[in-house]
Order: sequence, then structure tokens, then C-alpha cells
Amino acid sequence: MNWQRAFSKVLVIGLLAGAAGCATTIPIQTLQPGPVSVGAAKSLVILQGEGRRSGRETVFQLLTEKARQGSYFSVTDRSEEGVKVTIAGRKVKVDGFQQGPQPGELYLRIDVLGWDASKDSKTTTDAKGREKSVITWNGKAILGVTLFNTEGNTLLAEKEYIGKSSNGDDTASEEGVTKAAAANAVDILLADITPKAVTRNVRLDDDDKELKPAIDTAKAGNLAKAAEDCKAYLDAHPTSSAAAYNLAVLTDAMGRYDEALAIYDQALSIGKKDFYSEGRAACAKRKADAEALAK
Repeated sequence: MNWQRAFSKVLVIGLLAGAAGCATTIPIQTLQPGPVSVGAAKSLVILQGEGRRSGRETVFQLLTEKARQGSYFSVTDRSEEGVKVTIAGRKVKVDGFQQGPQPGELYLRIDVLGWDASKDSKTTTDAKGREKSVITWNGKAILGVTLFNTEGNTLLAEKEYIGKSSNGDDTASEEGVTKAAAANAVDILLADITPKAVTRNVRLDDDDKELKPAIDTAKAGNLAKAAEDCKAYLDAHPTSSAAAYNLAVLTDAMGRYDEALAIYDQALSIGKKDFYSEGRAACAKRKADAEALAK
């Protein structure tokens, strides 16, 4: 019957999925560039800002504090030194910068384009029929951000970051809700440029039972010893695709991407399991990310 064949097909697919779900994996943690890659720079220097002075001071303070909390960037405010940043397409010209560009730095011009708060009031009735006036403050901050490197090439060119905040607390204020909106805009900016740690669980090939001790060693966290054991097994069994693939994954996990890619290729020349190709592609991506963050 058709339903029997359909049921058998679903059962087989389910068993295969279950088998894949039970595969042995090890975590590989890497650092990925944010949507805007900043290379190896970890120091942000604010050179100039235009717009509402109190707004600029608040934004610069928020950026400094939030960068410190994120533990990736340091921030230096040099906006009071009279530096002038002129944007021309994807290049900038800097005048009056006495210190000059320094390795590992990125430079910011942050203009406050909008700094507004509005108050809404409405009357509500509680369960006992008593009326109460509810006030809601809505804040909005718009920042125009230019970010550029030591060569004067822009990573961001006058990009707008819009932060919003709303607060119905009776103790809310125009100042508080606008600062919260600015904090939101700064969060969006930092999310754009800050690299993030990413952990991927990468599958090992546990089909060859002779490799179980090495896999157990890898699961225990001793990647170097596990790689050494896989290498010894591969030397003794050069046609073992599992040994080659597992050695590639372990080398990948230790951050030796070029070496790992060559071993992935070796594994693929012996065996053609789909997850071998997937592992190699993921390694190539990790290599590209590492290179982007090293520039």
C-alpha cells in the first residue's frame, strides 16, 4: 500500500536523522568579524563631533563605557583637540591631528543629528472606576557616524544610527529617555563593528571503532594528544578517511587552518562523506574570518 511505503520512507529518514543527531562533535570557538569588519584594530579614537554639545558628551561617554563593558575596544576621546575630519566619498581628510595615525587605531567622527523627546499623556480607568493619568516619554537619538582607518579609508561613511526609547514610569524624564535612546544607538553601532565569539559543534567521524580512544581524548579537551593519536593511526592506515578527517577537524580546532584544509582535502580524496565537505567549507570560513581580523 502507498501509505506503507510512505511510512517506511519516513521511518528511514527519521532513523538517519537520529543517527546524525547522535554523532560525536567537538566545539570549535572562533572570532568572527561584525557586519563591518574592523581588521585587527582594537582602539577607537573619537576625533570630532558636531551637533548638540550635551548630546555629544553623553554619546561619547556611553561609547566609552559600553566598549569597556564589551572588553574588546578601548575608546579615547580627542574631540576637544580641534581636529577636523572632512569626508569625501570613501576617503577622509584629517587636519590638525598632532599625534597622527597609530597602529591598531580606528578613528571616529560622530555627529548628533537628532536628539528629541516627546511626552504622551492619556487617562486610564482602574477596576474601581478611578481615573488615572499616564504619562509616556518617547526618546529618539540619531547619530551620523564616520569610521575610518589609519590610511584614511572609511569603513562607515556618515552612516545613521537611530536609537529609540520609551518609558511610562512616573519618574521618567526628557533627559533620561533621550539618554536611553542614545544608548540604544550606541549599542547598534557597537554591534555593527565588534567581532563576536562564535562556537560551532563540528562532527567527528566515529565510524571506525579503532579511533574511539582518540575521539574520547578529543572530547575530554586534549586536542593535541587526540591529533597525535589520529596522525599515528593515519600513518599506519593511510586509506582511513576517518583518521584523516578527524585529524583535519582537530587541526582546525587548534587554529592551524592552512594545515587543516590540506588534511581535509586528503580525507576527501579517500572518502566522500557529505560532512567532510561541510567541515572543509566551515574551516575555510574560519580561515577567512581570522585573516580579516588580522589585517
